Amino acid sequence: MPAEGPAFSVSPAVLRANDDTIRNRFALLETRRDVARLLEVKLRFLAWVLYVRRERKNYRSFSIPKSRGGVRHISAPPKNLSILQIKLARVLQIVFDRKPSAHGFIRGQSILTNAIPHVGQRIVLNIDLADFFPTIHVGRIAATLQAEPYSIGKSAAEILAQICCMDCGRLPQGGPTSPMISNIVCRSLDTSLQRLASQTRCVYTRYADDITFSTTAPVISKKLAVVASDGTVSAGELLKKVIEKHNFEINRSKVRLSNRWQRQEVTGLTVNEFPNVSRRFIRTLRAMIHNWDRKGPAAAAEEYSRYSGRSNTSEDTFKRVVRGNLEFMRMVRGADDPVYRRLQARAHFIDAVTVPRKPMHVRELASTPLRGISVQPEPWTRIVERYRGSICLLEVQVGEDLTGGTAFYFGNHLFATAGHCIAGREEEDTKVKPYPLTLEDPFDPAIRPTAVAWKHVQHGVDFGLIRVNDRRMERLSRLPTQYRLPKIGEEVMALGFPTLLNRKEALVAIIGTVTALSTSPVTNERFIQLSVVSSVGISGGPVVDRRGLVIGIMIENVSTQETNTRPATQYAQALPISYRHHLKHDDFVSVPE
Repeated sequence: MPAEGPAFSVSPAVLRANDDTIRNRFALLETRRDVARLLEVKLRFLAWVLYVRRERKNYRSFSIPKSRGGVRHISAPPKNLSILQIKLARVLQIVFDRKPSAHGFIRGQSILTNAIPHVGQRIVLNIDLADFFPTIHVGRIAATLQAEPYSIGKSAAEILAQICCMDCGRLPQGGPTSPMISNIVCRSLDTSLQRLASQTRCVYTRYADDITFSTTAPVISKKLAVVASDGTVSAGELLKKVIEKHNFEINRSKVRLSNRWQRQEVTGLTVNEFPNVSRRFIRTLRAMIHNWDRKGPAAAAEEYSRYSGRSNTSEDTFKRVVRGNLEFMRMVRGADDPVYRRLQARAHFIDAVTVPRKPMHVRELASTPLRGISVQPEPWTRIVERYRGSICLLEVQVGEDLTGGTAFYFGNHLFATAGHCIAGREEEDTKVKPYPLTLEDPFDPAIRPTAVAWKHVQHGVDFGLIRVNDRRMERLSRLPTQYRLPKIGEEVMALGFPTLLNRKEALVAIIGTVTALSTSPVTNERFIQLSVVSSVGISGGPVVDRRGLVIGIMIENVSTQETNTRPATQYAQALPISYRHHLKHDDFVSVPE
């Protein structure tokens, strides 16, 4: 039977002390008691975990597939030891004296910062260190912590080393402290390799076990790399001596030399002209999103499991992988990159329209700044239930770009929406599809360029119409409209399909009040200012009053700047439905029944 732990509560895996206090405590480490005080645990608990329960023997081992084939073996610590390691990891982040060449697992550093110094170089040399984490053992860690610049006591250094390592004395791949301890141990290696890089006119960086040299010279020094007659590349003798001196070994199968006419990669990013993800990454991500769109999330997740080697990938896991890859692409290429924006918009929209059917609900958005409004959901619920069949999700696709909004049945085979949802969408490859909740398939509409969707650009009024020739239009009921301006303080409700919430099958209502009536300087037309902040996808949705009459169309969010007399505010703006009376009859599309 394992020994029972002491009867006291374990501190959560979070340190309460601030950074300066942690630095001071670390600098004064001498004994085991000092270590317990640094990690904010009782000395009895520290001794129980390391020596009584001996949790260093109970690591859980498993394997995960690598992105480029093969598997990575992970050793995860048990719960109580993990608490100590998480605390210690934060300490090490704070006290680590970083060399400029180190980029792995450090605050503010990433594979992107590791790749940037090598952009546009003539030659790039990549090498990997073999068995990186297992090479680091208890003795090396303790000796490093006792030396400059840390200089802590021997007893404390040995305790910290034991917390970081498994019972065999090796550093586990998967422990919370392993990344930072490896950086601390490699600090002297970084100094030596940086000196070697300066001697050979090269740039040097390291991300964990990935070491990169690059140069603008036409050839790389033989101290760093040697190319054999058959084209194979091996590390130079001086480079091998430096690495072996620091008790590491080069993985000979992962020595790569590339020039500017080849694809130069640094930690997975291409660096020929600028940091970029590979074409293979983009093709794979585009294929995942395409499968998600065409086959549904379940089939897409199953196919992803087959080619990635990850068994039994769930729908939620698959979606998280897609979103994670999109975020990675945004970090590397920037939020304004057109390829990223196209893929991101398509993924968001697919996620919006492929969720299982959910019941209609009326809710307030959590971020909606309502000003003391007394919400009465039941009357609004009855209004939504009455009109939900005539309000539809709007999908607008131009080539590969996919956006959306909301539209509602305006009568005479016309759907009304915000003009910006369909403005400039008259190209031949444009597809505008309204999805009413009462129909399984979308309509196949035809947009006439001379419709109000085009006129709004000329007149500065955000109003658009979509013509649909389909017999199923007879099933829809026209939403009744009220050609009046609402009163300030009147309670209203906006209806639509926010593509970042829930979506095709769940009609969402946002309830607020009219706070002002503004005037357009272009058209001299009045606008309804609402106390709510609408979400993406609500544009084009109807704004109804307490009687269920449409009085406006949601068009945009407005943010005001902070001044000396007024704080910054954000609100939504709607176009009064009364604007329809100011249009000429020719501006509307007449469709024979």
